[in-house]
Amino acid sequence: MRQLNTIAVLKKELTGLKSLSLRDIHSQNHIITAFEDSLNAGRVGQSFIFAGQDGVGRFKCAGEIAKLLLCESPEKSEQNGRPFQDSCGKCRSCRLFESGSHPDFKHIYKELNKYSEIPEIRKKSPSEFLISVVREFFVDKAGKKPQLAHKTVFVLSESEKLNQSAQNAILKTLEEPPPHCIIILICTRTDRLLETILSRCQVYNFAPVDREIIAGELEGRGIDRQEAVFWSGFTSGSLGRSIELSSLEAECYSIKKELLEKLESFTLADAVELAEWLGGRSGEIAGALGKTSGAEGKAGLKRQAQTITLNMIMSAAADAMKLAAGSRDLINHDQPEVITSLSEKFDPYQASRLVEDINSSISMIYSYVNEKLIFEDILINFARTKE
Repeated sequence: MRQLNTIAVLKKELTGLKSLSLRDIHSQNHIITAFEDSLNAGRVGQSFIFAGQDGVGRFKCAGEIAKLLLCESPEKSEQNGRPFQDSCGKCRSCRLFESGSHPDFKHIYKELNKYSEIPEIRKKSPSEFLISVVREFFVDKAGKKPQLAHKTVFVLSESEKLNQSAQNAILKTLEEPPPHCIIILICTRTDRLLETILSRCQVYNFAPVDREIIAGELEGRGIDRQEAVFWSGFTSGSLGRSIELSSLEAECYSIKKELLEKLESFTLADAVELAEWLGGRSGEIAGALGKTSGAEGKAGLKRQAQTITLNMIMSAAADAMKLAAGSRDLINHDQPEVITSLSEKFDPYQASRLVEDINSSISMIYSYVNEKLIFEDILINFARTKE
């Protein structure tokens, strides 16, 4: 039963890959070109790190590369005058991949502890990548021969959450990978990986997705143009994150607009009350996130929601700083009156200090500091800066 459940999870993780090809990966031409060049030269490496923020296509790109490497009849053509290979989408291997049941594609992620053969491991909270998960689902399987294709592709998501023991556990496999293995680590923070891991992998740095592409994608999903442009800037070019936030039941966009209006008019005496309001809205966002990504656990969802709300405050401070410095490239372009009012109440230096304070507060969230105290502290600083 656990194996069937694992396949079901993989099908969910692979949703959206089957209709794509390498040509459809947005804003990552430098990655695709580098990979295609090595493929056509017959010198594809075995260990990679796909680095970049969430939602810029790292997993989709890893999936499409895996599908190509497993494909029985890759299609060869040209793109921009260079040889280009892509999966055929028709062979048995491609069909199995698109259904989420290819035996030689292994997606390894921290929540796999739920499907462990060891009862004690299944009970643990997947707040980090457990060494037991790495050993059971990656290290122990890496040496086994492919069942269908001539390669086995392993993709390790959130590899920045591998603790030092787990990283050491995969090091030998990265140093001497079996000839049939391709290993892709997906990572948001390469500084959290051991130098020995970095030195043994080809690092591909993924760029933010072009904002116009994100806005167009959101508009195609029925999002108003003004809101679509906001999300493209708020997420710093993360298509996946923009889609997620714009589609939450909590109506994050409405919360953002109301929050900025309150920030413009509130005083120091209102800080505690506004912190309580913000905590309530943060709870709504956490609840909505739980319906789309419940695997994270309540604590993780709560931290995500708090980070989103603090980033909303930070976007207002950053916009006020830019406007005061003469820039019109605003994230909150939809509320120009609010941003203009804030920019008149503090200078660029004061605004930059606020941005730094909020960044520090976001770090404190992950140190399990009381959210009410964090919100109050930021709002008190915000109010004092305006006075």
